[in-house]
This record gives sequence, structure tokens and C-alpha cells, in this order.
Amino acid sequence: MLVGCPQVGAAFEAVRARILGQARDLPKLQAEVSEMRAKMRDNLGTKLSAAGTAANAFDAGVPFDIKQDAGGIVDIEFMVQYAALAWSYDHPALLRWTDNIRLLEELEQAGLMPASDAVLLREVYKAFRSAAHRQALQKQAGVIDAGQFVQERQEVRRIWAQLGLT
Repeated sequence: MLVGCPQVGAAFEAVRARILGQARDLPKLQAEVSEMRAKMRDNLGTKLSAAGTAANAFDAGVPFDIKQDAGGIVDIEFMVQYAALAWSYDHPALLRWTDNIRLLEELEQAGLMPASDAVLLREVYKAFRSAAHRQALQKQAGVIDAGQFVQERQEVRRIWAQLGLT
């Protein structure tokens, strides 16, 4: 929501809807989103577990970056933004919201994502955000033991793959 002149706000929303609501080449979009996410993992993820993609990614004692590693917060955010870009041309209601929780609800209501997956992603997203906030309140990095949230991370990765992302 923009604060200020209503005409400027309306003009911004019109431009936003026109740009985000364009028809897209889905295989190209999948490749671009996957490539961008891989670069982020390479630069920001936990080195010891190859950003949560190595065989040791779920082993106790190995660090897991709640935000940056595979199956974490950023994967959920990328999936939601991918879905909005991929399907808003045919489902303009996806352009109504900018936050991940409401976009996941909209994806579920539009039948673009199974309810079980949308609910899971919302709950995991909230759990990860809560864990990251707890770490921050203790003045610690958003890194926890990889033995935590194993099933949740595996489910996030499953949905990631089902969306055609690599």
C-alpha cells in the first residue's frame, strides 16, 4: 500500500498489474527463477552442506541457514513469487496481495496449488520466521542445527520440484 496521492497510488497499481500480469514463457521463467535461486544459495548458503543440498544437509550437528539454505524461507518466497508471475495473467486475483501468506491463500483458492501444500507452506513459513526471530532476539545468526525441521524442509523441496524448479 502506498501512502500519499491517491492518483499516484492508482497509477502505480496499474503499472504493477500490467507488468506482473504479463503472459510468460513458463519453462523460461522456471529456468530463470531456478538459476537466480542457485546463485543466491552459492553465495549466501551454508558451505558445509552446499546450502542444504548435500547428502549431509539433514544431519544433526551440521548448520542449517533458516533463510538461505534449500528448503528454507527464501525457497518458499521464491516459489510464491514464481507462482504469482507464472499464473497472474490467467488469475489476476494473484496480483491483489504482495505478502507470501495471502498469496499462498490465493493460490489455494484459485486451485493452482493443492490445499495441503498451501497450508503446509504457510505453516512452515511461519515456523521458520518464528525460529529466525528467536535467533535474532538472542543476537545469533539465523543458523540452527540441520537436524531440526527435517520433514518441513523435505516438503518444501518436494513442492519446489513439483513446480518445475531446480
